[in-house]
Amino acid sequence: MVTGNSGFLGSAVGRVLRAAGAVVHGTGFSRIATSCSVFHRMSLPEDAQDLIETVQPSVVFHLAAPVNPDMERDEAACKDAIVSGSEAIADACAHVGSRLVHTGTCAEYGSIPTPYREDQGCQPSGAYGVLKYAATQRIVGSSTLEWSVVRPFRALGPGDNNSVVALAARAALRGEPFGMTDGKQVREWNHVDAVAQGIVAAGAHPGAVREVINIGGGPLLSVREMVQRVFQCAGADTDLIRVGERPRRSHEVDTLFGDHSKAVGLWGTIAGPPLEGIIQAVIDDQRSSLGVVA
Repeated sequence: MVTGNSGFLGSAVGRVLRAAGAVVHGTGFSRIATSCSVFHRMSLPEDAQDLIETVQPSVVFHLAAPVNPDMERDEAACKDAIVSGSEAIADACAHVGSRLVHTGTCAEYGSIPTPYREDQGCQPSGAYGVLKYAATQRIVGSSTLEWSVVRPFRALGPGDNNSVVALAARAALRGEPFGMTDGKQVREWNHVDAVAQGIVAAGAHPGAVREVINIGGGPLLSVREMVQRVFQCAGADTDLIRVGERPRRSHEVDTLFGDHSKAVGLWGTIAGPPLEGIIQAVIDDQRSSLGVVA
């Protein structure tokens, strides 16, 4: 079972599992998932117990969670879905004997030094990181559950409509100005399929049980450099990039990238396409959705 199978990363996890021959029960709430064998509409936390008891999945990949950069305004509304929802999924998995791969986030680490390691104490600042870390704490505190926690780093690729790369691609293709922050933040950039393969590997590898594992390992680049490359790849005028026009979010960190030696030690390096290939895939996807002729 893949919860959040209708989302960007959840749909990629579903594709990887189906390509491996798995029967995938996907869940979603407001959108129907297409990368699954059977779709179930699910609301968290209330539907978790009944659905998992009915399906009896061998492994549950839990990705369902609202992702909203302005979540601070809706923190109370999101707490049930993220924290209580994850707890309900964990309880149901323990009851039926399903293995749980809980998807946390690199945002759980917060303001500690990079590269982030799994054995470091977390100091999340933004509401999303705080709530996801609270959910992770509920999972790792279980003594009756066979769990793994994965912390994926930034994922990009077709189907992404909300990242700075997707937004920059749309502006570049339209020939419109793109307002951004100072762009000095350094980030790790990964193809969504490589991240999805890492998440699936955590559900298959016996050494991943009761472990927190970073998922990623892509190239490092500042946000400003990434936006410039997007405009260049799209053949757009880089003078349209308005650096410093927007303020950073209050909880934004300067560097956000991980130490991925634990994952590499378990299942080896999962290579994604080169950075230019990742950027081009996002541009091509946005071009198709906008109906822009190359």
